[in-house]
Amino acid sequence: MNWDVIVLSECWLPSSKFIPDLDGFNYIHTTANRTQNEGVVIYYNKFLDISYEEPRVSDANCILLKINSDTCVLGIYRPPSETNTTNFVNSLDMLLTKLRKFRNTILCGDVNIDIIEATKDKRSFEYLNILASHSLLPAHDLPTHGLTCLDHMMLKTKLDATCFVVESSITDHECVALTLVTLTKFEYSNKPSSSAKGSSINEINHYFANIGKKLAETLDNTNLNSEPNLLPNGETPPCKSFILLPTDELEVNNLIMGLKNRCAVGVDQISGTIIKRYIHFLTKPITHICNLAFSSGEFPNAFKIALIKPIHKGGIVEMTQ
Repeated sequence: MNWDVIVLSECWLPSSKFIPDLDGFNYIHTTANRTQNEGVVIYYNKFLDISYEEPRVSDANCILLKINSDTCVLGIYRPPSETNTTNFVNSLDMLLTKLRKFRNTILCGDVNIDIIEATKDKRSFEYLNILASHSLLPAHDLPTHGLTCLDHMMLKTKLDATCFVVESSITDHECVALTLVTLTKFEYSNKPSSSAKGSSINEINHYFANIGKKLAETLDNTNLNSEPNLLPNGETPPCKSFILLPTDELEVNNLIMGLKNRCAVGVDQISGTIIKRYIHFLTKPITHICNLAFSSGEFPNAFKIALIKPIHKGGIVEMTQ
């Protein structure tokens, strides 16, 4: 059977150095993981046309995968240490309200609330009632961990669906599988989509590699000729040129002393602190290199190399919006 989406929960992401690649799939994962065993990873068919986000759900990890405009998959992991489920249920209620437009909604993962038919877990009633208010019902209530049903497959759809529990020898939880008989196939792109991480890096690299060229193309040439003519004999200055006056050792010395001690290093791994420490030896050759570049109009290739390290400000790491 060919699967379009595979959801893994309780993935121990904080203590994992990398997420394994799966042939034919790209993946997304949660980043707001607090304890060592938390984390959700979703593998999706690399030809599938998707979008995703990491919504905030109280006391749980959650990642949202959107397929076409009518189907969404919520991968969730709620640690068992969070015994009070009120905040979790309330935030889930608000999230599902925002997802009402989707005709097919799938909520799956290790929620650690027992919903087996004869459950004694009183928390399940509030949880199931909230889901039912959004038309999500359990696709199964079979045991997935011992005699309890902790791994849920909640479903809102009018499509024919089959859900089954598969015995697993890999973990102490069983696997839950779901098939949907869609009236129309999911939309696939002709080319495989790039992995989220690779796509983000390429976008950033393309931006910085082309920003100079794009800026030059957008300059208004008429403004370049609006300054008074400073050339002798009434010569017309080139419209795309500028003048760099020679520097001296005093200027270079002052610029070096103005460097931050903890600034980012370049490919040579030489910090501002090291340059300051040996300023008496470096000022003269640096001044000569700068003036030679100014006079020849050639910028040293070694100076054109930059290390670009985006600083993560929160949310999903791979998203560059």
